[in-house]
Amino acid sequence: MHTTTTTTTTTTTTTATAASAATTTTSTTTATTTTTATTTTTTSTAITTTTTTTSTAITTTTTTTTLLLLLLLLLLLLLLLLLLLLLFYFYYYYYYYYYYYYYYYYYFYYYYYYYYYYYYYYYYYYYYYYYFFCYHHHHLLLLYYYYYYYYYYYYYYYYYYYYYYYYYYYYYYYYYYYYDNDDDGRRRRTTTTATRRRRRDDDDDETTTTATTSTTTTTTTTTTT
Repeated sequence: MHTTTTTTTTTTTTTATAASAATTTTSTTTATTTTTATTTTTTSTAITTTTTTTSTAITTTTTTTTLLLLLLLLLLLLLLLLLLLLLFYFYYYYYYYYYYYYYYYYYFYYYYYYYYYYYYYYYYYYYYYYYFFCYHHHHLLLLYYYYYYYYYYYYYYYYYYYYYYYYYYYYYYYYYYYYDNDDDGRRRRTTTTATRRRRRDDDDDETTTTATTSTTTTTTTTTTT
């Protein structure tokens, strides 16, 4: 009589452990596969053969840790933040100094233009008033000299006219009022005295001396134009 007994036992154990934190996540996966005991027993009445086959346990452990990745990510974020800070610093620095120099450039340019404008303004009005003054000064001088010579022309004209008639008057006065009337009818001009002589039959002459009477009439005429 032949009897064969075969027993096969397979045991598979899988353990998975997951732990979560607030900021750090650690995932641990442990897979353990154990295949043990494959025993084949053949029993016969005459010959007993025992064959034992044991396969070593094959253990596969897979561990995935995100902590290192998070650290690397945090480091990258810090580097990026540092880079942004540097960029912001240099941007603010150059922007500030650019604005600073631009502002003062505009400031000095403005005041340069300001003083240039007012310099041109005062130069223009100086030239204008200078031209105006020279023009009117020249004009007034011409008018002044015109009226000056006009005035003195008429002044000397009236002066000459006045003295002309003055001397004419006195000439006529002396000529008309002071003369000698001789018997023969001749008239002799005398400026100092007038002597009348009467001839008689005898040798005695009657001489009458008359003092000079001078009447002066002065007429002053002042004409102001």
